[in-house]
Amino acid sequence: VIGRLVQLAPADPVERRDLGVSLVHAGRPGAALDHLSAYLRDAPAADDADTVREFLADARRQVAQWN
Repeated sequence: VIGRLVQLAPADPVERRDLGVSLVHAGRPGAALDHLSAYLRDAPAADDADTVREFLADARRQVAQWN
């Protein structure tokens, strides 16, 4: 559902954040990287930016383990 919402509103950073976090929780960190990065790029001063940075760092760590 969140993926569809992002398709309908690709410029909405909150939807991209939600999709990125959901993908990390679903074990798809590689797919989450672009969404989390886009959120931080578009909303760098958001109240939850630090938390999203942690999700992004975790996703990057998980992807690095694949190599």
